[in-house]
Amino acid sequence: MLSRSRLKSASNPDAILALLSGVGLSSADIAEVLVAHPLLLRGSPKKIGPRLHALRDRLGLSTPQIACFLLVGSRALRRCDVVPKLEFLISFFGSFEQLLAIIKKSDRILEADVERVLNPNIALLRQWGLSVRDIAQLCSHHARMLTCSPERIKEFLLRAEELGVPRSSRMFKYAVSVVLDITKEKAAHKLKFLKSTLGCSESEAAIAVNANYPAIV
Repeated sequence: MLSRSRLKSASNPDAILALLSGVGLSSADIAEVLVAHPLLLRGSPKKIGPRLHALRDRLGLSTPQIACFLLVGSRALRRCDVVPKLEFLISFFGSFEQLLAIIKKSDRILEADVERVLNPNIALLRQWGLSVRDIAQLCSHHARMLTCSPERIKEFLLRAEELGVPRSSRMFKYAVSVVLDITKEKAAHKLKFLKSTLGCSESEAAIAVNANYPAIV
């Protein structure tokens, strides 16, 4: 005789399939989502149902948009209430499509706490002179950026400034992008190489870096 837990597990797939169909997904859409995220079938219908309907009824996403989101965001949908985070992030980045491009790089942003992680990190980046557009561009290449601790974010910002690119420079966002890609030691080595090759002082190398980031580093 099957245990209660196994009966519950066996009934979940049909319930999840009905929920996906209920928000308008076609059989082809559902198949594509489940190939990408088979564990969705093991989720709790009581939790996933309201979240799915909120994508349509609260966020106003179309059926194609819901299908696109589930291809990259089903793991987060299964694990937490993503709708408040989606509301915040869509508003911040300006469109669902722009946010979707970032989620495709990493869905961790959907599990970050808005008040404890996302807002403080955005506020810190803005304090350092980065615009919303700058932040969006950085996140498109470094999706993990907003999910780091504020201390880690500040470390990246200081490293960019240490390379001779002041926060007031239009090139500062490129400097931040570069330090997100390479270690502090590697960046220092490249700057030392630049000074040696050009035969210039540290301040002159900093000016060159500021004028030519990210091509030089």
